[in-house]
Amino acid sequence: MSKSKYRIIMHAHHEDSLFSFLPSLKTRVSEIKRFKPADEQGLRLALIQDVTDLLPEDDARQAFENAWRAFRIASEEDDARQEVYKDAQQAFSDAKQVYNTSFDVDAFHARHCHPKCPWDGQTIFAKGTSVSVLGAEEEKAK
Repeated sequence: MSKSKYRIIMHAHHEDSLFSFLPSLKTRVSEIKRFKPADEQGLRLALIQDVTDLLPEDDARQAFENAWRAFRIASEEDDARQEVYKDAQQAFSDAKQVYNTSFDVDAFHARHCHPKCPWDGQTIFAKGTSVSVLGAEEEKAK
């Protein structure tokens, strides 16, 4: 089990990255229900999951988590430290790329996500925002 205070959540956000570091799945689910458009909520909630304990723990993951922590700290600093923020952001982006190539992300996603997940490498909304893209049974489940 990861020692990080953050959890790795798959499909926490609809675009950009498959994985996000967040305090908890429960917190993100609450945010989705409170702030996201109603027509997007079903699909978001059907796909989001905590995969922290399913992902490989290796040197690449440790570097990824360390870069994430540094990025979070830098993002909380004042505007006078924009260079630190930009450097931390780049280090995080580089570490994420290394981690994502340290194992077969596509195979992991296929094995652990919904079989009809519309994720196209960029967004879960590639086929629309409705949970119906997963099949009729999913609409009733959420």
